[in-house]
Parts: sequence; structure tokens; C-alpha cells
Amino acid sequence: MNWTAKNAFVLRDANRDNTRMIATWLGIGRASSVAGVRAALNEQGIPWVNTIAADRAGHAFYADISTSPNVSAAQQAQCTPPPFVPLFAAAGVAVLDGSRAACDWAVDPASKVPGLRAPAAMPALVRQDYVANSNDSAWLANPHARFDTLDPLVGAVNVPQSPRTRMGLTEIARRLNGTDGLPGQTFTPENVQQILFSDRNFTGLLLADDAVGLCQAEPKVRLKSGETVDLQGACAALAVWDRRSDLTSVGAHVWREFWKRARLIPGVYAVPFDAADPVNTPRGLAADQPAVRAQLLQAMGETVQLLAKNDIAPDRPLGEIQGVTRGGVRIPLHGGQEFEGVLNKIEPGPLTPQGYVDEDVSGSSYIQTVTFDDAGPVAQAILTYSQSVNPASPHDSDQTILFSQKRWVTLPFSAAAIAADPALTTLKLSE
Repeated sequence: MNWTAKNAFVLRDANRDNTRMIATWLGIGRASSVAGVRAALNEQGIPWVNTIAADRAGHAFYADISTSPNVSAAQQAQCTPPPFVPLFAAAGVAVLDGSRAACDWAVDPASKVPGLRAPAAMPALVRQDYVANSNDSAWLANPHARFDTLDPLVGAVNVPQSPRTRMGLTEIARRLNGTDGLPGQTFTPENVQQILFSDRNFTGLLLADDAVGLCQAEPKVRLKSGETVDLQGACAALAVWDRRSDLTSVGAHVWREFWKRARLIPGVYAVPFDAADPVNTPRGLAADQPAVRAQLLQAMGETVQLLAKNDIAPDRPLGEIQGVTRGGVRIPLHGGQEFEGVLNKIEPGPLTPQGYVDEDVSGSSYIQTVTFDDAGPVAQAILTYSQSVNPASPHDSDQTILFSQKRWVTLPFSAAAIAADPALTTLKLSE
């Protein structure tokens, strides 16, 4: 966005002077029902995140009631200077012509802030079955109640969803129709925890069989560099891979590196995206297309080359490759990356001779499951990166170890439970 003699760019911040977030979060903290959370969101203080809530009456609530410029799709189309449309569309940036008053953010009397979209014009949904979101558009918070008319500044519709979004919706459907191998057809904290930490890899489940068939048919490939690479070891690891990103999953790293490359191939899918079936499409590898087949083999060859460069065998379990070190002790981490489609999202750095060992690994952070019994909420949680950044603290790695072991911390909720906590300490402040 360089300024020129003809064009200057100015930023307008939808969150400028947003002290409303204090009232919003205070209202959420005081809420005892989904209706109370919904009312708190009317303060228009949520800066950018989704809100999901459930109450003991069985209401499931999703909302993207956050600070959003009140700019419609039509206004955006009319007000983006034509020479910049391709550039800004590719960057996902909304740019309006500041020389025309008609391009200013529209003022809705129902909004507390002139120029922001009113809460009633933002996506919100209350269901008796479920709502879900995995850092994607509001479009498919529930596929049975789609938000098909979102303005672009609020969220995309009729576009391919992330593999993790598709994995989440797939797991929900499997749970509700009882096809996930777990008892019953309802959600409990226990089976939610099992589903999350099963570390099922959506793209692996969807596509790995096709990749195995390809490399079994053509076990060697000549790379663009001229080097000929043997694919048999990687192919064998993918063949026995359990399609999970668990500590014991042999070959999970082979899939990660292959799909990181293969997903960028134009026309890679055998079945293209269908907006009428966004959970199940796109799918399949278009290995019958010569150009795609050649590039898929190149991606597999580059994966083998990368593993050899870092001296990492294809038949090693993920837990030996992915982890963090705290206090000189290595802690293996299960989970997979966004583009793989693993609900338990782990985003480490690139592969090295030591594996995926980025100490700033991100993804799953604070994880919590909650239900209600006659006494009130029952919550278990884990803070994956632990509570302290001080290496000398016992809380520098304690919960990271628990996360690695798929163990949870039961949170005290009532005053009696808090008082009974043997780790309780009290700090009194005065002035």
C-alpha cells in the first residue's frame, strides 16, 4: 500500500477506543444463561473473536458479534478502486475509496458506535443440537442452519472450509449418529475428551489411501533437480499409518510433509468443492490426471528428500519427532497442524534434524470441557503450555506433561471446593 503522487492510504480502526469490552466481558461473567451471554454481546465490546456458549437448559449458542465495519457487499464492490481489486482481494484486505462520502462506513441507529455493524446484523445462532467453530467463517456454525448471506467483511460463504472445520463437523456427525465407536449418541465430557485427543487426521483419512496407491504404483521418482528418489520407505510408512497425529502414530510426519506440498497443486482433488456438500468436498486425489500425478510424485519425492536431509526415518512415531524441552527434559506432543485437519491443533516450526522442536509451538492452548450436574458446572481443563514461563517454577512444565499424557485437571467451582483445594493460597490486597 505504498503512497504515490495519486494514491494515499489511511487506516480506520473498528476497535479504536473500545472500552466496551470491559462491560461485555463483565456481562458474560455474570450471565447464567445463553440469553445473558447474548445480552452482554449487545455491548459491542468483543474485538474480533467468536463466542460459543451453552447453558443447563440445553441451549447451544454461537455468535460472531464482534466489531465489524458496517460495509455491505454491494458497497464494498462499488467502492473498491478498480485498479486495486485483484491486489486487495488476494490479500483479503478491504479498501474503500475515501474520496467519496458514499463509501464511508454506514451508520445504523441500532449500533452503539457509528459506523459499526449492529449486533442484530451479525451472525448469531441458538440451537438445541449443537454449534461449532474452528476458526473459520460463521457460515457453517451448524450445517443445518447456514448463514448464507454474510457480507464479505463478516465472513465468507460458499467457499471450501479448512480441514479442521471439516474434521470437527465430521466428528460431531459421527457422535450424533453413533458411528464413532463410542457408546451412545450423546455428548459427555468423557467422550468429547476422547474425540479431541484421538488426534484423527482429516486429510489423512480422506486422501492417504490414494497417495499410498500412487507411490506403490510408482516407487521411484526423478525430481526436478535431476535426483532420483526411492519412495518405498515413505510409502510403506504411510501404508501402516493409523491416520492419526498421536504420539505412537508411525508415518504421521511423512503425511504432514507430503500434504504440505501436495495441497498447493492446482486441481489436486478428484472431486471438487461443492457448496451444497461443504463437509464432504473436496476429496480424493486426482492421480488419474497426468499433470497432477506428476506433481504428486514430486511432492512425495521432496518429502523423502527432506526426511533424508534431516536424518529422520519415515517409520518413526510422531512422539519421537514432535515435542518441546523444559528443564532439559523432552516432552513429546501429540496433535497436528491446521492444514492437516486435526482438532487438537499443534503448530510447530519446520522439520529439523531434531524433529519439530520449536519452543514457541502454538495451537491448542487452553482446553476445557464443561457439563452440569445437580450441584452446578463440572469442568476439566488443561493449559497446554503450563502456567509459568519461569524455568525454575514447578509450573513451567507441569500441565504440558499432563497434556502429553492426555490427562486433565478438575477445576474447583464452588466455594467449598475451592476452600478444599490443598494448593489454595490467599493473597489479600489493600490500599
